[in-house]
Amino acid sequence: PPAQKSISFDHVYQNGQPQYKHIIVEYPTNSCKYYILKCEEHGVHFNLNPLVGAAKHLHSTQHGNLSKERAQAVELLGYNIFDCDENKMQQNNQMVSDAFQNGYKPFNLNRLTKAERKNLNLPGDASPTATPPKATPTPNLAHRGSTREASQKLFVGITHPVPGELYLGYWPNEKRNYAVAMLPFGDLRVAGVQGTLEGTGLLDPSRVPKCYVYDRARNVWDWA
Repeated sequence: PPAQKSISFDHVYQNGQPQYKHIIVEYPTNSCKYYILKCEEHGVHFNLNPLVGAAKHLHSTQHGNLSKERAQAVELLGYNIFDCDENKMQQNNQMVSDAFQNGYKPFNLNRLTKAERKNLNLPGDASPTATPPKATPTPNLAHRGSTREASQKLFVGITHPVPGELYLGYWPNEKRNYAVAMLPFGDLRVAGVQGTLEGTGLLDPSRVPKCYVYDRARNVWDWA
């Protein structure tokens, strides 16, 4: 079985203002084990019944028509909230329910229009049966747009990194690959590190790119 993914409650709740809102489920019932469910591979987040939504997603062709067993959905798409309890679950789920009542819709890459996908520099067809575009030589890039535009069309990298997971990142200044770890805001135990991201010094204003600003009211970093 795949290694259990974990996440902190602060990373899920984010002071009640998360970009992606997730219902927390206790599974199995009365187990004191709390999860959110999402599919990072396909950019799919779920509605107010994430167990059913995750099971249906796994039953799609994108996952080879796996069974709709809820235990399997938790195993494959679940993120264990290691510091959650019943009160925190209720606090989060009330916030999420209120957001849905006010028109919030979970992000689902499969449901984006072609125009929306184009704005995100994604392939135009999200269908799992669609043939991916083939990379073809472009000898006259000067006459067909910039190399940056060409590279965006062929980009196949990670767009939704998971906190605590390791990735291979290319550093162009040194022309070398390095191991890259996605660190969450708040508790770093999900990445195997003690303390918080703020405590590492990485959020010192002198080290943070100017394209980010700190929102003290929400205790989050955002685009400038």
